[in-house]
Amino acid sequence: RKQLSLLNKYRQQAYYWLAEDASIAKCETTEQVRDFKEEERRRNGENSLYALNKYLILQEGSLYGGKAEYIAEPFMELILYLLDSGYSAAMVKGRQVGATSTLGGWMTNRLFHAQNFFGKYICIDQEKTEEIFNDKIKYAFSEYPEWYRLFRDDDGEVKSVALNDRDNMLRV
Repeated sequence: RKQLSLLNKYRQQAYYWLAEDASIAKCETTEQVRDFKEEERRRNGENSLYALNKYLILQEGSLYGGKAEYIAEPFMELILYLLDSGYSAAMVKGRQVGATSTLGGWMTNRLFHAQNFFGKYICIDQEKTEEIFNDKIKYAFSEYPEWYRLFRDDDGEVKSVALNDRDNMLRV
């Protein structure tokens, strides 16, 4: 019962923030831009349901333009809540339910917030593993707003949060 209450609070938080419809485009001053970025990083680190519903773009070949916005279904909300709560995940799933996209999106979001993060997909063969990595993680990463993917180091130089090649991308 307590877990259900916590799940509902997690969901309410995400959808309350989404309803605010805040965006960097609405900022008028550099201070507002800075504050917006800091707040978005905090929110995305705290609530992956919010982050994925707001920022995750999926590669979708059957749609015009080849892209689709992520919209979490109830079971996806549960998966994200459990992962954000620190539970480990191992799952066997059917095809076309969106679980791989949800897990890939969650892993992508964690790239921005977790030190020494490690996620692993196990597939039938290396080719399928690379395909899923490219479609569900690398593509999702590339679709996050540029201002979110970049940071300034101690010298003020703009750098990417993660390297953009298959073997090193998950090393933040």
